[in-house]
Formats: sequence, structure tokens, C-alpha cells
Amino acid sequence: MLNYQNKLRAMASKLMMSEERERRHIATGLHDEILQPLVFLKLKIEHLKKNQTDGKLQKEFAQMVKLLINLIDIGDAQLGKKNNLCLTNEDGRIQKEYSL
Repeated sequence: MLNYQNKLRAMASKLMMSEERERRHIATGLHDEILQPLVFLKLKIEHLKKNQTDGKLQKEFAQMVKLLINLIDIGDAQLGKKNNLCLTNEDGRIQKEYSL
């Protein structure tokens, strides 16, 4: 009976570790493949908006930025934690650090 309980505990422990690895894998994919590009897109749109003189286009850009912020917030909530994101220039220097 004791041997059976020990085997059950070991199996439960392996299952929990496997689930945790899968959670980390999903969180990394969400951050790297979805949230980082969304933040980069948000920054590009903000840059375009800042350099745009047409009021109608500025409003369109503002709406896009709001949508992207909502998507980033949803992704962040799914991760359950804050993630730091560093964006680099073409030459590899860090442009800015953002918290998601």
C-alpha cells in the first residue's frame, strides 16, 4: 500500500512539472511571437501619428494605438505577470525598455 502511494505521488509530481513546463512554453511563445510585435507595431504607429499633420489620420492612428494597447493588456493578463521588453535599433543598440 505504501509503495502504491509513493508511486502515485511521484506520478502526480511528474504531471505537475510537465504542466508547468507547458505553461512556460506557452507564455514564452505569447510574449515572443505576439506581444513583442504588437508593442513594436504600436511604437511605429505612434511615430507615424506624431509626424502626421492630417487630423483625420491622427485620429485613425490614435484608434489603432488604443486597440494595440488593449491587445497588449489582454496578453499581459494571460501571462499573469509583467514582462520587460527591450526594442533595439537596426545597429543592435537598445532603443528603449518597455514594461508590458
